[in-house]
Amino acid sequence: MLKLRRLRVERFRSLARGAELLFSDGINVLLGQNGTGKTTLLELISMVVRSDFSSLAKEEFAIEYELSVPEGENIIVVVRNARVVMQQLQVPVELGQGRSSSSRPRCSGAPTVAGCSATTSEASP
Repeated sequence: MLKLRRLRVERFRSLARGAELLFSDGINVLLGQNGTGKTTLLELISMVVRSDFSSLAKEEFAIEYELSVPEGENIIVVVRNARVVMQQLQVPVELGQGRSSSSRPRCSGAPTVAGCSATTSEASP
């Protein structure tokens, strides 16, 4: 049976970056005042032990956790999801004169076939 030994949070909702939980073989207790992230941690622990992060598909997060296996080996798992913002760029089109290849529309100086439109992705901060 796999056992969760360690959970390190690099980025997850409102939890402090670098927060690390170490789990023992016995009973582990999570204590804290209201609004300090106990439920958030329990939700994250639930996702880790189920290996199901699908509910976080649209959230940015980064965690690392360590599992121990019966043979005494440890497995370290790193899971990250970086949100990517897609933007549509508008680029002016220049039409050349005459029948040469320079008469094709140009997008930022490079000939194009059907006008200019570009999509780029930028990682959000």
